[in-house]
Amino acid sequence: MTASCFSCKKNDDNSVSPSTSNSLQVATKNVTNITGSSAEVNGEVTNTGSIVLIERGVCWNTSTDPTIENNKKTSGSGAGTFSVTLSGLSAGTSYYVRAYATNSAGTTSYGSTTTFTTLEGFEEGIVTDEQGNSYKTLKIGNQTWMVENLRTTKYNNGDNILTTNPANADLSLLSENKFQWPCGGDELNAASYGRLYSYHVLEDSRGICPQGWHIPSSAEWIELSDYFKANGFGENGTGNMYGKSVASTSGWNVNAIPGYIGNNPSANNRSGFNAFPNGTRSTSSFMDKGNFACWWTSTTHGAQNAYDVSLMGLSNYGFATGNNSKAKGSGKAVRCVKD
Repeated sequence: MTASCFSCKKNDDNSVSPSTSNSLQVATKNVTNITGSSAEVNGEVTNTGSIVLIERGVCWNTSTDPTIENNKKTSGSGAGTFSVTLSGLSAGTSYYVRAYATNSAGTTSYGSTTTFTTLEGFEEGIVTDEQGNSYKTLKIGNQTWMVENLRTTKYNNGDNILTTNPANADLSLLSENKFQWPCGGDELNAASYGRLYSYHVLEDSRGICPQGWHIPSSAEWIELSDYFKANGFGENGTGNMYGKSVASTSGWNVNAIPGYIGNNPSANNRSGFNAFPNGTRSTSSFMDKGNFACWWTSTTHGAQNAYDVSLMGLSNYGFATGNNSKAKGSGKAVRCVKD
């Protein structure tokens, strides 16, 4: 939320009072990536005035109109947008936050106050796969999910998962392929978007999820979707229009339709699930990166097909968890859920 701001000068008693002696201006933007113990607060210094700006950041408290004397976290100096991640917060607690900026004359300006509430019952953690890749995890309802796409290139016994050269090699004549690819075929995408796997890799007894974790079934994805629908993550707090609450704040192709995932993506990811638009791979090409997130389930549909779950940027609907059956030779991302 962007709102008007005012300038304040620090008094001898450490209080602040409005000042019109300079034009230092700062705005509080939105709050995103809210979990049970953290949140990302975005601000902007819109005018530094004629005096050198020495500090900017966010201050917060559990009561209204926080100041830098309560709690603060800095984020550099100078004009422009900035972002601060608050951590160590208490679950199920309402916090008041506002952006601030201070110049060398000792004048501090504040943006308007906005409030958010940390999630109840959400627990953050870390899990590491057999290759040494670490993933953030989040307890959501009665389930614990990886909130990053799997990116391992090895089975759990250390054997390599093969890939193709070139990345878009035509595999249509293969009856079974066990390959992985970086999203879009570009290794630079792997860190954020993860990797795509053919379903035959998931069926291999050597396994790819970290020990104690597994590929979620269609039923487990539906349980996750039902949780978001029942706990206020939908548009206006209800229903299945919860796409923005689970989508990542970056990576999505931008569109101009209000409420859609690709519109104002900085407002996405209230749930912390962090769904990146990884796209898919057919038997010979990569598709829909930036527009579409898609993951395998463990639920098969005959010998040659399996069900997937998807999320589309040109909408605000949540996960498509219906009977989406795709060829096992195609490539999709993987999220693991705790046993």
